[in-house]
Amino acid sequence: MVSAISKLWSGEIPRRGDFKIISVCPTPGSKDALEFITRVITREKGEDFNLMLPEGTDIKNMLEGNYTFTFIRKSNNERIKIRIKEGLFSKGFSELRKKVKFNIPELAIPDEKRTFKQGYQRLRDSLLYFWPVDKIFDFETVSQH
Repeated sequence: MVSAISKLWSGEIPRRGDFKIISVCPTPGSKDALEFITRVITREKGEDFNLMLPEGTDIKNMLEGNYTFTFIRKSNNERIKIRIKEGLFSKGFSELRKKVKFNIPELAIPDEKRTFKQGYQRLRDSLLYFWPVDKIFDFETVSQH
């Protein structure tokens, strides 16, 4: 998020009211982080935050593509889309997540729970502490509408 902000405002300090965010990530943690930094949800009746899920996805059925956010600088309509790089999630992560968190299609066995927890911790730690931003996210300038 900070990288998107720095790319859109080029060293300027943005006003909180100048943000609009489109998210395709239905997790409470992502929404909380966006709200904490920008106040896009509580400000102006939440009109500056839109959750637009791709067809067939929801909190239980997420894919790598759900980890995508478009940041918009409202004052000039500049936009940047950030998404998790392809392949950052381990193979089968989405299916294992459904099984461990939601018992879909069945209850996970202890080894599956342990594998998921280790993979999730490795991913979380990489996102928070280890990798440079350009190894984690793809950035795309979106044409203005």
